[in-house]
Amino acid sequence: MNRMLAVLLALALLAGCGMFDNSQSGYKDEDKQGKAISTRDDGNVGGGHDINASDGMDRTMSDQNPNFPDIGGNRHNFSDDVAKARETVASVKGFKADEVWIDGGTMNVSVLSSKNLSSGEKEKQAAKIKQKLTNALPRYNIDVNMENGK
Repeated sequence: MNRMLAVLLALALLAGCGMFDNSQSGYKDEDKQGKAISTRDDGNVGGGHDINASDGMDRTMSDQNPNFPDIGGNRHNFSDDVAKARETVASVKGFKADEVWIDGGTMNVSVLSSKNLSSGEKEKQAAKIKQKLTNALPRYNIDVNMENGK
């Protein structure tokens, strides 16, 4: 019985060492020079794609692995939002942004006036600037602090 079991085990192991014929799948084992083991009948490597030295040179890690965040040029940047806020305030004649900071979903903008304004005029101009900032940066709640000229 032990001999029979040993013979069956040996046959099972040898059966796994058979040759696999790739001719059915369209792949060759070797080309004429004995190279390119994974070359297809049409001469392309792998699944029909040519491999060049430049392939992958302009790809980022996020292109290669979908689990990585996209860190390409289309990424949201808070400094761009601050620059946009400064540009928007500067578009109103006689005002410039002093300090701009973002705290969560709120953008705080400190605005300097080139002349002394009354409190009523400050409120009116602050509302005007806040409306322009809200149109330019709608993702933020905008707080404007108006200060007289420096």
